[in-house]
Amino acid sequence: DAPGEFFFDTKAKRLYLFYNGTGPPPAAASVVAPSLRTLVNISASRWAPARGISHSGVTFRAARYTYMDPHGVPSAGDWALDRVGAVFLQGTEGVRFDACSFERVDGNAVMVSGYNRHAAITNSDFAFVGGNAVAAWGYTNETASDPGRPGERIENYPHAGVDGTDGNHPRYTTVSGCSAREVGLYEKQSS
Repeated sequence: DAPGEFFFDTKAKRLYLFYNGTGPPPAAASVVAPSLRTLVNISASRWAPARGISHSGVTFRAARYTYMDPHGVPSAGDWALDRVGAVFLQGTEGVRFDACSFERVDGNAVMVSGYNRHAAITNSDFAFVGGNAVAAWGYTNETASDPGRPGERIENYPHAGVDGTDGNHPRYTTVSGCSAREVGLYEKQSS
């Protein structure tokens, strides 16, 4: 009953879409139903990191929403973040994304998670992003184990608390020359 809404008739197996525009939809219009939350996952460990991987001029489009996925509290404050992105980096060194486009990704566009050194997101464009354009979030040692770090024994919990002294967090990350618009469409407390 409103532009942009849809209805799926399960019995007839038909999708009805109320076109959001003036006049009829263009003949070349298409409907995209994203199913992947992560389009590129570069994950390794700080002891054997993925090194020197570059993407240039790539368009990343149509990752699914993540606002109903599990969230964490990065700063022990009153806002939460989901540790996921259309591009997910963890355990990397010297990874670069240059002149890339991130369009209609319904969660975070880029998540720089845990151990990363010298990640660079440059000269890129972010448009219609559900969460954050780029988020960087390390791990702390307030618990004995962490599902984001399987098999890793956390030595100094709970005494360390929320700190970054063990190095399992992004360092020397560069985000420069980028443009971002229509960011935080679904996550209203995005960074």
